[in-house]
Amino acid sequence: MMFWIIFFAVLAFLAAGYFFSILPATSRRQECLKFAEWNYAHRGLWNAAEGVPENSLPAFARAAEQGYAIELDIQITKDGRIVVFHDDTMKRMCGNEGKISDYTYEELQQFHLGDSTEKIPLLREVLQTVDGRVPLLIEIKMPGLSTAVCAGFQKEMEGYTGMFCMESFNSLALRWCRRHMPQTLRGQLSGRFSKDDKVHLILRIMARHLMLNFIGKPDFIAYDHRYADCPAS
Repeated sequence: MMFWIIFFAVLAFLAAGYFFSILPATSRRQECLKFAEWNYAHRGLWNAAEGVPENSLPAFARAAEQGYAIELDIQITKDGRIVVFHDDTMKRMCGNEGKISDYTYEELQQFHLGDSTEKIPLLREVLQTVDGRVPLLIEIKMPGLSTAVCAGFQKEMEGYTGMFCMESFNSLALRWCRRHMPQTLRGQLSGRFSKDDKVHLILRIMARHLMLNFIGKPDFIAYDHRYADCPAS
C-alpha cells in the first residue's frame, strides 16, 4: 500500500512540475491580444514576380502602406550588425554558400535577394521604413548560446516608439529579453521538430514539449500551425 502511495505521489509531483515548466506568463494577456487584432504580412508584403522579395525594404513598405502588421526575422552578422533575413543559410535567397554570421555587413552588400536588385536590409532601415505605422513581430534567430544578437536587438529598438514584440525558438533569447528588456512582450516558438531540423535530440524533445518555458517565461506561445491541434505533444 505504501508503495502505491509513494508511486502516485511521485507521479503527481512530476505532473505538477511539468505543467509549471510549460506555463506561460499570464499577466500581460491583454497586451498580447492587441497583436491578435491585426492581419500579418509574413516577411513583409512580398511578391517575387514583381521584384519585391521577402524580408526586403519594399516588402515592408508595402505592408505598412496597406495596413498589415509585419512578421520579420533578425540575425547578426560577423561584425555585429543586426540584419533582417530568415534562412539558416544564404543559398535559397542569395545563391551563395554560408550563413549570415559568416559575413560582415559590407560583404553582404554584394549579394541580392532572389532575382531582384534588393539587398539584405539592416533592422535599423526597416524600423525607419515602417516608422511605427503597424505592429512588428520580430523573430530572433539565435542558433547557439551566444546572446549577442539579443544585445544588438535591444540597441536597435531603443527609442523606437512603434508597437512591437519578440519571439524565438531559443528559450535563452527569451530569458535574455526577460532580464534586459522586461517591458517587451516575449513569445516562445515551437512545433514538432524532426531529425532534419538538425536540433539536438534532447533540445528537440524539450522544445517540442515546451519544457523550457520556465527559462524565458513567455507571454505567448506561437506553435507551428500545422500542429495546432496538438501543442506540447
